[in-house]
Amino acid sequence: MRRILLLLATMSLTLSCQSKENPTPEEVVLSISPEVIEAEAAGGVFKVNAVCGEKPYIVGQSDWCEVTPSSVMNNACELTVNVSANDTYEPRSIQFSVVCADMKKYLKVNQAAAQEDLSFLDTPALPDNNAISLSRKLGYGWNLGNQMDAMVGGVSGETYWGNEKCTQATFDNLKAKGFSTVRIPVTWMGHIGDAPDYTVETAWLDRVAEIAGYAKKAGLNAIVNVHHDDSPESGWLCVHKAASDADYKKDMMARYKALWEQVARKFAEEGEWLIFEGYNELQDGGWGFGGNLTDGGKQYAVINELAQTFVTTVRATGGNNADRYLSILGYSANPSLTADNLVLPTDSAADRLIVSVHFYDPSGYALGQNSAYTEWGHTGADGKKDPNHSEKNVIDTFRMLKDKYLDKNIPVYIGECGAVNRDDERAKSFQRYWFEFVFKAAREYGLCPIVWDNGARSTGNESFGYIDHADGSFINDSRPVIDIMYKAFNTTDPSYTIKSVYDNAPR
Repeated sequence: MRRILLLLATMSLTLSCQSKENPTPEEVVLSISPEVIEAEAAGGVFKVNAVCGEKPYIVGQSDWCEVTPSSVMNNACELTVNVSANDTYEPRSIQFSVVCADMKKYLKVNQAAAQEDLSFLDTPALPDNNAISLSRKLGYGWNLGNQMDAMVGGVSGETYWGNEKCTQATFDNLKAKGFSTVRIPVTWMGHIGDAPDYTVETAWLDRVAEIAGYAKKAGLNAIVNVHHDDSPESGWLCVHKAASDADYKKDMMARYKALWEQVARKFAEEGEWLIFEGYNELQDGGWGFGGNLTDGGKQYAVINELAQTFVTTVRATGGNNADRYLSILGYSANPSLTADNLVLPTDSAADRLIVSVHFYDPSGYALGQNSAYTEWGHTGADGKKDPNHSEKNVIDTFRMLKDKYLDKNIPVYIGECGAVNRDDERAKSFQRYWFEFVFKAAREYGLCPIVWDNGARSTGNESFGYIDHADGSFINDSRPVIDIMYKAFNTTDPSYTIKSVYDNAPR
């Protein structure tokens, strides 16, 4: 009996020891270490030690982070945390639940954002040539838009689109506000006689000369062009029609040559303050995404022929036109289409051609075509900005123009640019930022930016009113916008750079 009792006691002690050495899952207190993982943007594999009575399961889903538990040995297992690389410029975080029996612990994974390459914001080195010298002379400018280019029923008229007649005071006040150049868009439609002479109406040509004279008297450079005559819907200077109809092209070229002969003779004795611009935004209505992409280059060829006709015609009128600066544009004035397809004309004058482009990028924001896009740049809120166009797009475009033209001593100005007026303070802050960044970048890349001003006193789509066309005063609370243009283009403090403008974007 005593031997049986001793045996039972020994068995009880053995079971007790085994129980303490191998506790049941309910007796094991779940723990994990570490509870927080800090991952770099490159990602990686991380190990977490877990004390648990059975294999835990993981609650939580992520397409960039996965947690996998190993088998349990001696009440312990290892959690493998696989973190993918973060190629966005925003940090990210996720929390998993590690569950064992009725116990739960939280594992948090934080991952740093990718470091954006901001080398594109570095100030470029500019060539020391005449192209840069001309850019500095042109400074930054203003468009007398929707004025002499306005038209109704195929006839242009100065007040047809709501602006009052401009005056000498308009140009004097522009000069006082810091502008150096005024672009004077002119539509000649309705003021050109019949073939074969295509005589330009004297009163209309005299008014153009009078307005240009305002600029001269104020000490401004002036650019006179052929503007909405190229309207794909109602104009006579239609490249897509000329590209497919030889008779139309013959008549168009004859009218175009006659027009520039008369305009050039009118200004033949005027000095270098005056620049002629051959045409405006020649295109077929698709703004670079139309028939030009499928016609085998026919529209591009018409533009190149027009450019050559323009240069040859103006030079032949003599006087100061023999070496006047003449400006050429590519298809729809688009920078990329210009660089890829424009063939600069042969010119009897050396180094006297200018390339002009327009810049309203991104169009949904800058033109106000997408009402949701009220912000712009790297600090703009998702959903309120175009995700495909920001500061780098500006720099890439301007660098391309510098490499293609300015480095080869061919001047470039941005004949039109702008961002529409907004109706709340946060949206206005991004508008001012767009102007500051674009004008500062233009300055640093050797470009002259000329803001489009159509006199509109509204906000949103196509609302580009900053200056009263009648007297040069501010409209639409535009003084801060004009002030930021001046600051961006004229400040020479070495600490004020493209990068510093970027760093001070609205938050």
